[in-house]
Amino acid sequence: MTSFPGSLRALASAALALATSAAFAAPPQYHLVPIDIAAAYAISATGDVGGNGVPEEELPAPVVVRAGTRVVLPCPDEGYGDVYGINGAGLAVGTCATDSGPVNTMWGTDDQGVPVGTLGGDLGISWGVNDAGDLAGQSWLPGNLVHHAFVRHDGALQDLGTLGGTNSVAYAINANGVVAGAAEVVPGNARTHAFVYQDGRMTDLGTFGGPGSKATALNIHGHVVGSAEYRGKGHPARAFLWNGHRKIDLGSIGGDSVATGINQHDVVVGQSQRNIHTVPIGWVWIKGSIYRLDDVSDARQQGYAVNDVTGIADDGTIIGWWIDTRDFHAFKLVPIQ
Repeated sequence: MTSFPGSLRALASAALALATSAAFAAPPQYHLVPIDIAAAYAISATGDVGGNGVPEEELPAPVVVRAGTRVVLPCPDEGYGDVYGINGAGLAVGTCATDSGPVNTMWGTDDQGVPVGTLGGDLGISWGVNDAGDLAGQSWLPGNLVHHAFVRHDGALQDLGTLGGTNSVAYAINANGVVAGAAEVVPGNARTHAFVYQDGRMTDLGTFGGPGSKATALNIHGHVVGSAEYRGKGHPARAFLWNGHRKIDLGSIGGDSVATGINQHDVVVGQSQRNIHTVPIGWVWIKGSIYRLDDVSDARQQGYAVNDVTGIADDGTIIGWWIDTRDFHAFKLVPIQ
């Protein structure tokens, strides 16, 4: 029979072995696949991609790529626009530009644009859509001076309000109808706090002690990612993961950082940027470790640089784009098993 101290020694040895294994776990590896659009903003569970920009066209048209086929989506008066969300059924959402400003638009599988509606104003942007067809975004109120976060369910828009300030925006909605976004907390002050909206309640996720934060994405578990500021000169911002109880600082690979996507396995993607004069650097965060995507992919060998990273699918596929001297080039980063 094993003694109690002996059991403790066995447990300690097992814990050390696990810690050593984790410490020396091989980093992830990705293969870059170019996408024939300028910028990729969204990826669905089925691998469809939404974004903008046709390389041979001057204006950034809204586009989707389904099963490898690029489809340019229509906007009124042949205007330009963006696709910011796409679901597994092929429903794409985003905005079309008009002389007055952005107009909420969604495109069904027939690729015809349909106005989403507003909260009384003329303008709006749809940022996310779940597989049930519920939308999340921002809509201007009457007078077009104030915008609020909204959810669209069964064809009707619901105003989610703010955290006490003037404006708000919803960036993402998951399959359970939970919403993440950013809202002002003081009237007349444009600084926002990240929020999660669930069961009719908007919860302030706070900051890292600085004045502002924002939530950009969430997964099926309701875990939220974004960026939050610290106190200090310049209010340095760091990517965070909120796990339902607390915010975790995900770190950076140089300068400020923001998390832009999270999948069901809590794998997080984002980007870091030293200042406004430098290009972003894309990264992936897995189980406490952050990796520069240029270093764990064949992007450099293909002549690419991983700059803006905008999303990750549940199978681990990452989307984004890089910027050369004058053009944007979208890509997928596919995990190598």
